Amino acid sequence: PPRPERTLHVHMATSLRAGDHVLMSDGALIGFPGVTEAKNGDAAGEQRVLFQTGEFLILRGHRVALLGATGSGKTTFLRTIVGQIKPLAGQIRLGASVRLGYLPQTQDWLDPNKTVLEQLLASGDIRPDQARHLLGRFLFSGDEVNKSVGALSGGELSRLALAILTMQGANFLLLDEPTTHLDVASQEILQNVLQDFNGTMLFVSHDRYLVDALATHVWVIRDGRLWQHEGNYSSYIAEFGSTQGRPNQVAPSSPSSMRGERRRLERQMERAAQRRAARVATLEAEIHRLEQELSTMSGLISLASSNKDVPRLHALTLEYQRLEATLAERMEEWEQLAGSEVGQD
Repeated sequence: PPRPERTLHVHMATSLRAGDHVLMSDGALIGFPGVTEAKNGDAAGEQRVLFQTGEFLILRGHRVALLGATGSGKTTFLRTIVGQIKPLAGQIRLGASVRLGYLPQTQDWLDPNKTVLEQLLASGDIRPDQARHLLGRFLFSGDEVNKSVGALSGGELSRLALAILTMQGANFLLLDEPTTHLDVASQEILQNVLQDFNGTMLFVSHDRYLVDALATHVWVIRDGRLWQHEGNYSSYIAEFGSTQGRPNQVAPSSPSSMRGERRRLERQMERAAQRRAARVATLEAEIHRLEQELSTMSGLISLASSNKDVPRLHALTLEYQRLEATLAERMEEWEQLAGSEVGQD
């Protein structure tokens, strides 16, 4: 008898809670740097500018679909966020407690010499029995876990990569065409999985049904800029129409205008960095003051407790709690501003 069709049965979730601000920038220029000096001593090639982001902010729980024509810079943008490529100008910053999970279009980061089971075990802290159970949910059952990674099909490689992201508990997913190489049934299951994901997501996809089902925001790279829209793909088209909003309407800017844009962005980023540094210094001083006040307050609470002065103890405890809450707010803001940066040194 024919074997029953298998589908993905998996729930992606993360227990690590990111801060409210997941990804942010005051503006960055995305592209590839030019070669400073050719090997034969000839003149170097100019850098290739793809687009400028403008100011943006992704909050916890947002699911952002990134659209644009082929070659507009979608994959380059994801690789810039991951840190594989630096922005040509400006900075992109990750918020506090953000754990990235990146699924590229091709899974050449996997080791072709490992088995499926060995690859999963090498990618995180997990026992063999737990790894086998997880792989089973991604349709690797029985002896299939002993298949060589180098012998897997494109769809199998995608399933293995998704299993690794699930195990690692990423709370910010960067997905580059996640349904590529998956059959129709598995595409539908993956859509349900991503809809249930309780973290934040930035994904590139040509699957309009996936974009419509998942996206809380649509970003489109067009005319050398990143255009932002709050809502799914249907609401984007309804608002902007097919002629203005379609991703294939890309008109590259001239090299001279892009060079001017880079200089403007660099000045803007320098001013933003100065403001950020000043705010960080202010916060550090305030945090130090609050910590000293809490230390003093702790001593006063101990004294009131020893003296059995209940009214004073109650008043001091309330003030201590207020100071603690203020300190927590200042610490969270400091962590956001001093969070990891993807950008120029």
